[in-house]
Amino acid sequence: MSLRVSPAVDPIDLEAVREAFLDAMGGGSGGERLMELQWRGAGVLDVVHERPRHTPSGKILHLHVERD
Repeated sequence: MSLRVSPAVDPIDLEAVREAFLDAMGGGSGGERLMELQWRGAGVLDVVHERPRHTPSGKILHLHVERD
């Protein structure tokens, strides 16, 4: 899974963004914390310094699913 950070946000520490995202995701108790630990351990989250993707109508969606 990739978390995109706009190049307009510069300079940026991508590892700090990754840690902040995972910390916020696991901020609850129970399932949230467990999911954070799983994502951390598996290295699931990649942070990239790229422009957000837009739909043809100009919307920026929260999730993009890429299909082969």
